Amino acid sequence: MPADNTAHLHAAAQRRHEQARSRALQAIDTLRSENAHITAAGLARAAGVARSWIYTQPDIIEAIKATERARPNPALPT
Repeated sequence: MPADNTAHLHAAAQRRHEQARSRALQAIDTLRSENAHITAAGLARAAGVARSWIYTQPDIIEAIKATERARPNPALPT
């Protein structure tokens, strides 16, 4: 009978998740400090995570939206 490695697999998945969250939050801070326009795709590229994963994280999506709401609107051409 094969050994039950599910606990190890679960722990590894949890570590990967936490590492991805850490990279995403750090990328948000970096992009904010650069006053860059933040999108899910841009954040995913900067953090090295999948764009689809970003959409599964409601707090990260809210951080993106809050950052964009706080950005001043560019002047409209006259």
